[in-house]
This record gives sequence, C-alpha cells and structure tokens, in this order.
Amino acid sequence: MMKTKIQLLEKQVAKKNEVVKINQEFDYGYKHLKGVAVLSSIGEGHVFRSFNISNMELFPKNFEVDFLQSNASVTPNERFFKVDDIADGKKMEIDFIDSGKAPIYPYKLKIYLLLTDTTDES
Repeated sequence: MMKTKIQLLEKQVAKKNEVVKINQEFDYGYKHLKGVAVLSSIGEGHVFRSFNISNMELFPKNFEVDFLQSNASVTPNERFFKVDDIADGKKMEIDFIDSGKAPIYPYKLKIYLLLTDTTDES
C-alpha cells in the first residue's frame, strides 16, 4: 500500500518585499515529491528566486508563485502542481521574494509538498 503525506513548510513574511529563505529536509520515509502547492491567500506577484532540491533546480530562477496557487473552488486532489522528483534524504533550499502586494502583513507563507513512498501515480 502506498503511503502519501503532505509536508508543510511554513515561514512568516513580516514586511513588503522581504526575502524569505527556507532550508529544510524532506520528511523521512517518503521517497518521491509528486506535487507542490502554495496557499492562495498571500496575494499575487511573488516569486521563487530559487527552488532547489540538493542543489538541482526544480523551478527556474524567479519562478512566479502564481503558477502554484489555487483556490477553494479547485478540488483538493487537483490543487498540486505536478512534479516527479526524488525526495528521499534530500534537502530543499528555497528563496521566496514577497511582491509587496499581500493583503496584510505579516502573513504566513505556506508551501505544501505532496510526498509518496512509491513511484506510482495516485
């Protein structure tokens, strides 16, 4: 039976145009990253200056976070931007740049990672 888990990366963004750095390992016991999603309530125009897994680029430099956001009208299983990468034992390094357009400051940046222990699609 396939194990699936959603790993949450959470950081506070205190002010407009702040750069937030996240350095974290994937949760133990899950071999594959299958999807990435970002909470939609943070506003528009933000970018990932970098999003790397073990020094390998997952998204290109200055990737617009809008591509990874969805809202409540999208069914939960379709909210993730599909990727297929090895997660087991690897480290993520993410640089997020706030656009200055969030509805309120401070806010919580929440990045959701869909992890599995097999290569099968769910």
